[in-house]
Amino acid sequence: MLVLILFCVTLGAYWMWRKKQGGSDEPPSTPGGWPLVGHAHLLVVVTDPDDALTVANACLEKDKFYDFAKPWLGEIHRKLLQPAFSQTVLDGFLGVFNSQSRKLVHDLEIEAGKGPFDHWTYTRHNALETICCKDHSVLNQQYVDAAEKIFYTIVDRFQKFWLHSPWMFQFSGVKRTQDACLKKIIGGKIKLIPFMDLLLELAMEKGVFTDKEIRDHVDTMIVGGHDTSANVLMFTLILLGSHTEVQKKVFEELEEVFEGSDRDVEKADLLKLVYLEAVLKESMRLYTINKMHHFPENCTLSSGRTCFIFVFGIHRHPMWGPDVDQFRPERWLSPATLPESSNAFAAFMMGRRSCIGKSYAYMSMKTTLSHVLRRYSITANHKDLVLKLDVMLKPATGYHISIDKRESGSCGNGASVFPGGLPVIGHGLLFIRKGVVWKRNRRILDLAFKQPILDSYQKVFNNQAIRLDNTLSKKVGVGYVDVTHDVTRSVLETTC
Repeated sequence: MLVLILFCVTLGAYWMWRKKQGGSDEPPSTPGGWPLVGHAHLLVVVTDPDDALTVANACLEKDKFYDFAKPWLGEIHRKLLQPAFSQTVLDGFLGVFNSQSRKLVHDLEIEAGKGPFDHWTYTRHNALETICCKDHSVLNQQYVDAAEKIFYTIVDRFQKFWLHSPWMFQFSGVKRTQDACLKKIIGGKIKLIPFMDLLLELAMEKGVFTDKEIRDHVDTMIVGGHDTSANVLMFTLILLGSHTEVQKKVFEELEEVFEGSDRDVEKADLLKLVYLEAVLKESMRLYTINKMHHFPENCTLSSGRTCFIFVFGIHRHPMWGPDVDQFRPERWLSPATLPESSNAFAAFMMGRRSCIGKSYAYMSMKTTLSHVLRRYSITANHKDLVLKLDVMLKPATGYHISIDKRESGSCGNGASVFPGGLPVIGHGLLFIRKGVVWKRNRRILDLAFKQPILDSYQKVFNNQAIRLDNTLSKKVGVGYVDVTHDVTRSVLETTC
């Protein structure tokens, strides 16, 4: 009997080993694997832009590791939700963007002139208020905290292989933490308009969504939407504070477009802020985690393989040129200085996996930065950053900057120079495999992001930017202070 058991175990191990070997056309495995077991889970990393597009279009179902987030993410019906992000709808939010930006500027004023501070709280809360279209006093702080903690539970489970098993996970402390966070998120009662209007219309008139699916979509938009925008804004401010010459060019562009005034941002203004958009793109392109992994061409992946589209590798591909590691926004001003492949920039992913809220993000972030940078000069030192990777790339030591009020009509208060730019913006991991989950609904969802809808958001963007400006004004002259809370809250308020 014992011999039979050993034979079966050996046969099973051999079968698993053969399965891991795949075909001869597959990429070679990394050296150092154990006999039979190998490296346990085979993960194929793709860094070539064109290969990444092929994978993104061919494999529409995410890997089993994304099941860890299913309790709150739910399934995505992209085509159905697209109308909520059409340009017409987004244009109506420009007022919110402006008011939230002004609020952020006001909130930051307390830190002006006081030295370094962590602006995470300011930015993140502003982002949350923006995405929810609600004042921070209305937002449930428990919802904000739970939304952040839910990311840590996902990363914690991913890192502990014994928690990959649903049975083991049920009895873990991580599961109890996740359940507690989900309870707070579900009870948050936060709505997105007109995104919520579209969901209700599709549910009531067409029977497309259940109550649970509506709740899943709303939570996905809030939790995922505000955190990404807030991180881009915060890393952009750090890069601008570390590169005086770039910040000066941005301010000069703002002075030219707004003629020295602090008026709200209008739709036409966004098209003129070319250099500011180049700064945003360059900020999203750069970040440092690990070295790139390359696989030879003409490789064929077997069915069921887990494939990781490594956005960092795409953004550091040799096709970007010898200055690939440098922060140089000017590269975006001419097609001649950009890679020939249109897939070389994947901050919003690519192909059928491109981000549904791309236009919304650009409008919101450009509005916020235009208000903040007209009011304050930024000083930062990117060399102080100690980065960590969870669901997104974040600094373990906080987003520290210093701000000072600008003198009217002067761009001479730029930040002091700190040589070299540290790549800093992160992306969530994308694990994909064969199958289809949401592609049938993408076209309908795309309508929500049409330019006319996005233009309607401009007032919202302006209002939120003004609020952020007011918040930051309190920190003038304080020195280095972490404004994470302020910027994040501003983006979240804008989104909601």
